[in-house]
Amino acid sequence: MHLATDVAYYSLILPVILIVSLKITAFGGMYWARNRFARSRDFRPGLLVMVSYLVALAILVLHYGMKWRLTTVSLFAFASVTVAYLTLRSIYR
Repeated sequence: MHLATDVAYYSLILPVILIVSLKITAFGGMYWARNRFARSRDFRPGLLVMVSYLVALAILVLHYGMKWRLTTVSLFAFASVTVAYLTLRSIYR
């Protein structure tokens, strides 16, 4: 990452910690959703955990992409509107 984009290694510590903690939280949430599905046969908690994880991951990736000048503001605006639309569409279908 440092050689390809001129991003220092020490600036990667916080994003890596955030992404790993997000993944651990998502795994825990899916464990809860799986147990709830086994009891009630309702898949909505799993859908909520999955969509929340994807939205949070997209926000993190786009935030650090803009911070390190890997993407532009217009892409961030387009992606955030798209993610919000798809999230609402999948939940309230």
